[in-house]
Amino acid sequence: MILKLQAELRTKSNGSAIRKLRQENKVPAVVYGKMTEPVSIALEEKSLQMALRNPNALIELEAPVFKKLVVIHAVDRDPIHHGILAVDLHQINLNERIKVHVRIEPIPDPDGKMIPYQMFLHEIHIDCLPDQIPESIALDLTPVREGKAIFVKDLHIPEGVHVLTRSDEVIAAPFHTMYEPEIATEPLVEAAE
Repeated sequence: MILKLQAELRTKSNGSAIRKLRQENKVPAVVYGKMTEPVSIALEEKSLQMALRNPNALIELEAPVFKKLVVIHAVDRDPIHHGILAVDLHQINLNERIKVHVRIEPIPDPDGKMIPYQMFLHEIHIDCLPDQIPESIALDLTPVREGKAIFVKDLHIPEGVHVLTRSDEVIAAPFHTMYEPEIATEPLVEAAE
């Protein structure tokens, strides 16, 4: 699925121009890529927030003088208010593979039972064509219910997607209570004088 966002070109990048953009509920952004020189643009914050719901979505940027297919590369947020300060976009070619991170989505238990488990990995790094990027990777928790750990190699990966994360990394495991180690109770042998 390709999202469409309207963009406007930015000619000024100084502090006052950026503040004015933010007052107009717009976000400064830059488009990078092998096929283009960096281009400074502005995006409507509300539209951008909707696009960020799927961070790996393909976005068709439309501006008066260009049309570019991009993915979101990086988002700079205010550490206190979490608002979007700036965005880096990467221009893509549908025929060239790209590397992205995709979140792991645990599948709820069909019986509605909660099982205690620990998640050690929340996303994996993959390589694929832009139109093959999955929104998420489903995690079947059946092995955890059976007391086993789940590794990256256990995931069901869509065809055409190559996983770059190490296959032996643990994604999830049953939650176990940590026990204090037992203290040895054998009598100490005093050294001979």
